[in-house]
Amino acid sequence: MQSIWAIITSVLALLGLGLFLAQPQVCGDGQCVFVPIILGVEPDPKNVDPPTSAVTPTSATLPTSAILPTSTDAPTGTPTATPKPDPTPVMIYLIDAGIPEDQEDLGYVVIRNTSKAPIDLTGWTLANSSRSEIAPFVFPAYVLDGGAAVEIRTEAGVIEEDVLYWGRSTAAWFSGDAVLLGNAEDVEQDRIIVP
Repeated sequence: MQSIWAIITSVLALLGLGLFLAQPQVCGDGQCVFVPIILGVEPDPKNVDPPTSAVTPTSATLPTSAILPTSTDAPTGTPTATPKPDPTPVMIYLIDAGIPEDQEDLGYVVIRNTSKAPIDLTGWTLANSSRSEIAPFVFPAYVLDGGAAVEIRTEAGVIEEDVLYWGRSTAAWFSGDAVLLGNAEDVEQDRIIVP
């Protein structure tokens, strides 16, 4: 019959809750048994079974309810990992918060395609996740060539080949804000903090 200390140690070990600090010896009949000490629990040497002439590993027979959860809503089957989408080669390359009081320099963000293939950015978004009151910039029909970059200016202007304009009259980026680039399915592709 195992002592209460051995049963507690076995249950804690099965549950992965034991933090073993040392292994003192309890000796009797010319043999020693190592007793793990678990943080916050001191063993009582009087409750440790003395070693037998043949030291063989034993396991406690514990009721299943002492080890296994009894909840009926536990998931069944083998868990499977949800695959993450492949990272996109489109990234936030540079950000300049601009000068909030200057209507001609409200800042910009540069997005870069690091692949060799063109990527359709139509419907992608650029958003300030720190300030929900600022509506995100939504990319118009636009294909970013491989290795190319596009500048998104905060203020209004005439769209050029590699410059898009948001059309805001106030700044969108402030120091410490998080800028997020999302694809057309609204899946985050990149994030950067404004310096």
